[in-house]
Amino acid sequence: MRTTALDGRKRTWLQSCGALYVFIVLSCSVMIGTSCLAAEIDFESQIAPIFEERCWFCHGEDEQESGLRLDLRAHMLKGGDSGLAAIVPGKPEKSYLIDVVKHLDPDAKMPPDEDQIPKAEIQLLENWIQQGAVWPGQMDTKLEESI
Repeated sequence: MRTTALDGRKRTWLQSCGALYVFIVLSCSVMIGTSCLAAEIDFESQIAPIFEERCWFCHGEDEQESGLRLDLRAHMLKGGDSGLAAIVPGKPEKSYLIDVVKHLDPDAKMPPDEDQIPKAEIQLLENWIQQGAVWPGQMDTKLEESI
Protein backbone atom coordinates (compact mmCIF):
# COMPACT_ATOMS: atom_id res chain seq x y z
CA MET A 1 0.00 0.00 0.00
CA ARG A 2 1.36 3.35 -1.04
CA THR A 3 1.40 6.41 1.20
CA THR A 4 1.00 9.76 -0.46
CA ALA A 5 1.83 13.16 0.96
CA LEU A 6 -1.90 13.69 1.42
CA ASP A 7 -2.19 10.55 3.54
CA GLY A 8 0.63 11.80 5.74
CA ARG A 9 -1.07 15.19 6.13
CA LYS A 10 -4.36 13.53 7.07
CA ARG A 11 -2.65 11.46 9.71
CA THR A 12 -0.79 14.46 11.07
CA TRP A 13 -4.00 16.50 11.14
CA LEU A 14 -5.89 13.65 12.84
CA GLN A 15 -3.08 13.21 15.33
CA SER A 16 -3.16 16.96 16.03
CA CYS A 17 -6.92 16.83 16.46
CA GLY A 18 -6.55 13.88 18.79
CA ALA A 19 -3.97 15.71 20.86
CA LEU A 20 -6.18 18.82 20.89
CA TYR A 21 -9.16 16.69 21.97
CA VAL A 22 -7.18 15.20 24.84
CA PHE A 23 -5.98 18.67 25.86
CA ILE A 24 -9.55 20.04 25.82
CA VAL A 25 -10.94 17.11 27.80
CA LEU A 26 -8.19 17.37 30.41
CA SER A 27 -8.55 21.15 30.63
CA CYS A 28 -12.30 20.86 31.10
CA SER A 29 -11.81 18.19 33.72
CA VAL A 30 -9.44 20.44 35.64
CA MET A 31 -11.81 23.40 35.34
CA ILE A 32 -14.82 21.32 36.36
CA GLY A 33 -12.84 19.81 39.23
CA THR A 34 -11.80 23.27 40.35
CA SER A 35 -15.33 24.59 40.18
CA CYS A 36 -16.51 21.53 42.11
CA LEU A 37 -14.13 22.38 44.90
CA ALA A 38 -16.21 24.04 47.54
CA ALA A 39 -15.90 27.67 48.29
CA GLU A 40 -14.56 28.33 51.76
CA ILE A 41 -17.12 27.20 54.31
CA ASP A 42 -18.14 29.73 56.96
CA PHE A 43 -18.80 27.96 60.25
CA GLU A 44 -21.09 30.60 61.75
CA SER A 45 -23.44 30.95 58.79
CA GLN A 46 -23.30 27.45 57.26
CA ILE A 47 -22.30 24.82 59.82
CA ALA A 48 -23.50 26.12 63.19
CA PRO A 49 -27.13 26.28 61.98
CA ILE A 50 -26.98 22.58 61.00
CA PHE A 51 -25.61 21.61 64.41
CA GLU A 52 -28.08 23.87 66.21
CA GLU A 53 -31.10 22.52 64.36
CA ARG A 54 -30.12 18.86 64.19
CA CYS A 55 -27.50 17.95 66.80
CA TRP A 56 -27.08 20.14 69.87
CA PHE A 57 -30.35 19.17 71.57
CA CYS A 58 -28.98 15.65 72.17
CA HIS A 59 -25.24 16.34 71.86
CA GLY A 60 -24.79 19.77 73.42
CA GLU A 61 -23.88 21.41 76.69
CA ASP A 62 -26.81 20.01 78.68
CA GLU A 63 -26.99 16.50 77.27
CA GLN A 64 -24.40 14.28 75.62
CA GLU A 65 -26.06 11.13 74.36
CA SER A 66 -23.51 8.36 73.77
CA GLY A 67 -20.96 10.57 75.50
CA LEU A 68 -20.75 12.77 72.39
CA ARG A 69 -20.69 16.53 72.61
CA LEU A 70 -20.93 18.42 69.32
CA ASP A 71 -21.02 21.98 70.60
CA LEU A 72 -17.26 22.12 71.19
CA ARG A 73 -14.68 21.32 68.53
CA ALA A 74 -12.28 19.66 70.98
CA HIS A 75 -14.99 17.18 71.97
CA MET A 76 -15.71 16.43 68.32
CA LEU A 77 -12.03 15.64 67.80
CA LYS A 78 -12.13 13.26 70.76
CA GLY A 79 -15.45 11.62 69.90
CA GLY A 80 -17.89 9.91 72.21
CA ASP A 81 -18.46 6.43 73.61
CA SER A 82 -17.81 4.87 70.20
CA GLY A 83 -14.14 5.79 70.55
CA LEU A 84 -14.20 7.29 67.06
CA ALA A 85 -13.49 10.94 66.37
CA ALA A 86 -16.61 12.72 65.17
CA ILE A 87 -14.40 14.85 62.93
CA VAL A 88 -10.95 14.26 61.51
CA PRO A 89 -9.93 17.61 60.01
CA GLY A 90 -9.06 17.24 56.34
CA LYS A 91 -10.54 13.72 56.19
CA PRO A 92 -14.33 13.55 55.97
CA GLU A 93 -14.04 9.89 54.95
CA LYS A 94 -12.55 9.13 58.40
CA SER A 95 -14.98 11.33 60.32
CA TYR A 96 -17.62 9.32 62.19
CA LEU A 97 -20.04 12.25 61.99
CA ILE A 98 -20.24 11.79 58.23
CA ASP A 99 -20.88 8.05 58.56
CA VAL A 100 -23.80 8.58 60.92
CA VAL A 101 -25.46 11.43 59.01
CA LYS A 102 -25.21 9.37 55.82
CA HIS A 103 -26.90 6.46 57.65
CA LEU A 104 -24.11 4.05 56.64
CA ASP A 105 -24.68 1.98 59.79
CA PRO A 106 -28.37 1.32 60.56
CA ASP A 107 -27.53 0.94 64.26
CA ALA A 108 -25.80 4.33 64.46
CA LYS A 109 -27.62 6.78 62.25
CA MET A 110 -28.34 10.40 62.97
CA PRO A 111 -30.90 11.62 63.37
CA PRO A 112 -31.88 8.21 64.72
CA ASP A 113 -35.61 8.09 63.99
CA GLU A 114 -35.75 10.34 60.97
CA ASP A 115 -34.73 10.40 57.35
CA GLN A 116 -31.21 11.37 56.44
CA ILE A 117 -30.52 15.10 56.64
CA PRO A 118 -30.54 16.84 53.23
CA LYS A 119 -27.64 15.91 50.98
CA ALA A 120 -26.72 19.59 50.66
CA GLU A 121 -26.16 19.75 54.43
CA ILE A 122 -24.11 16.56 54.37
CA GLN A 123 -22.01 18.05 51.56
CA LEU A 124 -21.47 21.23 53.60
CA LEU A 125 -20.31 19.14 56.57
CA GLU A 126 -17.96 17.12 54.35
CA ASN A 127 -16.53 20.27 52.77
CA TRP A 128 -16.11 21.91 56.18
CA ILE A 129 -14.21 18.89 57.48
CA GLN A 130 -12.16 18.67 54.26
CA GLN A 131 -11.18 22.31 54.75
CA GLY A 132 -9.92 21.59 58.26
CA ALA A 133 -13.13 21.92 60.31
CA VAL A 134 -12.34 25.54 61.12
CA TRP A 135 -14.39 26.73 64.09
CA PRO A 136 -13.57 30.34 65.01
CA GLY A 137 -12.68 30.77 68.66
CA GLN A 138 -12.14 27.05 69.22
CA MET A 139 -9.12 26.18 67.12
CA ASP A 140 -6.67 26.20 70.06
CA THR A 141 -9.00 24.70 72.68
CA LYS A 142 -7.80 21.43 74.17
CA LEU A 143 -9.60 19.00 76.44
CA GLU A 144 -8.28 18.49 79.93
CA GLU A 145 -7.21 14.93 80.48
CA SER A 146 -8.91 13.29 83.43
CA ILE A 147 -6.66 11.06 85.51
